[in-house]
Amino acid sequence: MFPALDERTRFAMQATVKARMEARALIERDYPESEKAQALAALGEAGQVATAAELFGRRCDPTCLSRFGEVVGAPTSQVAVGDELEVTTVRGRTLHMHAGTDGGYGIVWQTRETSEERARASRELRLIQDNAALYRKRKALSEGTSRAGSQLHTQ
Repeated sequence: MFPALDERTRFAMQATVKARMEARALIERDYPESEKAQALAALGEAGQVATAAELFGRRCDPTCLSRFGEVVGAPTSQVAVGDELEVTTVRGRTLHMHAGTDGGYGIVWQTRETSEERARASRELRLIQDNAALYRKRKALSEGTSRAGSQLHTQ
């Protein structure tokens, strides 16, 4: 079902997963052990998956998928509503579609939510990058001090 979603949602989910994967790598590499578990947990579901399709699979459970099944069908009519098409299907149900940059249409699903999550993941990645850099500096200073201290004792 993921490939049938409109590209705004797919791209937002892909960007979120990418940001969370980068954040996870920084946390695992640079954060102190005492901080890792909490920082990794804060990444949420998007920090536990490798692909946007996998994230969609976690978020769209069987009930969600069955709702798509109840709506999706051959179109009987369509009406432009802003930048979307409101499509009525042979099932008598309505769904919204959005044109992608490739000219294809995708089903609108949680567009606002996934866009907001992408922005949040991006902001949080910058913070995690900054924190990781500070943790690296702190570790380097600590190691430098330890080496200097051990050299004093051996001379």
